[in-house]
Amino acid sequence: MRFGKIKVENGEVRFSKMMKSCLIPCKDIRWAYYVTDSREETKDASVVILTKMQKRYQFEMTQAEAASCISFLKENHKDLIVGYPKGKPLPLNSVFNTRDLGGMTTNDGRKILPYQLIRSGELYHLSAEDASVLQSEYHLATVLDFRTEQEQMQKPDTVIDGVTYVKNPIFEEAMLGITREMSPMDMLMQLGDNPDAYMMSLYQKIVLDRNSQYYYARFFQHLIDNEEGHAILWHCSVGKDRVGIATMLLLYALGVPRGKIMDDYMRTNTCQSKEMEYLCRLMKSKDVPDDAIEKMRAVMSAKECYLQSAISTIESEYGSMEHYLRRAMCLTAANLTNLKKRYLV
Repeated sequence: MRFGKIKVENGEVRFSKMMKSCLIPCKDIRWAYYVTDSREETKDASVVILTKMQKRYQFEMTQAEAASCISFLKENHKDLIVGYPKGKPLPLNSVFNTRDLGGMTTNDGRKILPYQLIRSGELYHLSAEDASVLQSEYHLATVLDFRTEQEQMQKPDTVIDGVTYVKNPIFEEAMLGITREMSPMDMLMQLGDNPDAYMMSLYQKIVLDRNSQYYYARFFQHLIDNEEGHAILWHCSVGKDRVGIATMLLLYALGVPRGKIMDDYMRTNTCQSKEMEYLCRLMKSKDVPDDAIEKMRAVMSAKECYLQSAISTIESEYGSMEHYLRRAMCLTAANLTNLKKRYLV
């Protein structure tokens, strides 16, 4: 089958380069996707192929050819990763803040391999159909649960066959505004007049707390040990605070620019917007005052000042993020190299 200037046949991609015939075995391709600047099928597009040997190829063709090429490559290699998620939510219907970090670009121009690193909120309401997607399409192997023991008992994870579940509690006990052991009404009774200041203080405490550091370090070890071709998922209750800090640390370790890290953190607000509005309407129906609702909205939202307070605290107390990763997360130079080799292309 021909697509532009390449031919896919007998499990190989064939093309010419500098008057020489070249080939790429489909089984050696890790990831393939196409990019285009136009929605018109007659306009130019490019199919990008990244191999297990860290080689990158780009072939120009029409958008229609590019879409057909990606589908045909997938048919020739069922485990091939296709598409370009850019950290977007997974195509799930029962959970709303489950996101693939794949496609994010690092400072040195590499990209995070899709279908490998998944951040999420709780999996209590995960449907059988969505569990099947995680199992068959993402080859999910490990779920790390950052919640407290009580949270896990109140809303246990939906169990997926063949997946290993690891209890990795970032806190030993409930923390107001972070864990979800209290009802919204009970939380409101304990919040002060400045919820933003409260949350910033809480984020600072998280990154300095020894217990939190221990379990975040375990999180990194699980990432390093995760087998090639299998996804690992980490979650808390909403997927904003404990998961937000874990993801921030991981993206720093992989070399993602700070602005992109903040963009990923703030994306939670979009993913959780429907849930947020439902909660606010529920509180309104119970005659909760508007100022109290706004306090709850602040606590439940992702705000740049929250994550920035954690980053600033790390840099103030440890000198740099690199020192924090080495000293608090126990990541050696070899660990960081292996982490990048495993998840970047």
